[in-house]
Amino acid sequence: FGWDEPKTIASARIVSGYLAAGEISAPLSDFALQWHDGKEWRDVPGASVKGNTNPYWVGSFEPVKAARVRLLVTGVDGKITRLWEVESYADRADR
Repeated sequence: FGWDEPKTIASARIVSGYLAAGEISAPLSDFALQWHDGKEWRDVPGASVKGNTNPYWVGSFEPVKAARVRLLVTGVDGKITRLWEVESYADRADR
């Protein structure tokens, strides 16, 4: 994701998986939000996830200001990444 001017993000919501028999299954299991520092991608501290089972993941972290952010997916159930939404917010979700 990219913006003309750097934006501050301090929380995110990710909706993933697929709908089967009225249930959402197989959300992203391992992933990291990353920001670009102008030279390389860096993990957003507190936004690296291993073993997720929640299709509606929400996380808060120390604010990061960046013009580019990405979601690096490293683990899924099966071979398909099913991503519905990625939302980012300037405020922490736990405030």
